[in-house]
Amino acid sequence: MEPIQRESVPQVIAEQIIDLIASGELKLGERLPSQRDLAKQLGVGVSSLRESLQSLTAMGLIQMQAGRGTFVSDSFEGAARSFAAVAPLIGAQELGELLEARLHLDSAVAQMACRRATAADLQAVRSAFRAMEAAAASNDMQGLERADVAFHVGIAQAAHNDVMAQLISSLLSMISRQIQATPYSKEVIDQHREILEALEARDSERAAAAIAAVITTSANHLGLEGFSDVGSAPS
Repeated sequence: MEPIQRESVPQVIAEQIIDLIASGELKLGERLPSQRDLAKQLGVGVSSLRESLQSLTAMGLIQMQAGRGTFVSDSFEGAARSFAAVAPLIGAQELGELLEARLHLDSAVAQMACRRATAADLQAVRSAFRAMEAAAASNDMQGLERADVAFHVGIAQAAHNDVMAQLISSLLSMISRQIQATPYSKEVIDQHREILEALEARDSERAAAAIAAVITTSANHLGLEGFSDVGSAPS
């Protein structure tokens, strides 16, 4: 492993870990070195490494197990193919275009979830929303971010299309820094509640509109003026 330059730390950490797995140095199901040891090998801080590991977890490439460590996911190969298809967008696309892609993909997936979600799927999304509310009430911003990601990944899984779920996880990973920079106001929590209620009502148009409102609010907070003019969500 080679020391990493600061300007692209999270992305390069992820790429090096993926390379270790793809080359066979780390096997499916194998435990990764401790975060401290891995950070030392890569020449990065533990906090930067942890951010990258969280992104890889969201993409389904690794699994972080409390009290046991971090393991290569048994489904790594399928998740890696989806990551490879989307990864070139990281450097090639502007943030506004990534958010636009997320707007249309998330909206379509929410509509699919309205038709396909099981009771267990809806319970998972509902639990993620409750976690968002609890984290917001205690001003736990890291917990709030994790619950937000779990909420949207839960919707993607409720659509029962593995490819689209992995694409959404990849997009969320690519814009993780921007997600962290977005303030969580009462408006944002209320918008996520609207998404949940639309899913529970099986109202696909309402769900798509609610998703669009959340992403447009994020874009506005990030100073992307005119984002709402990119086009309406798919119907």
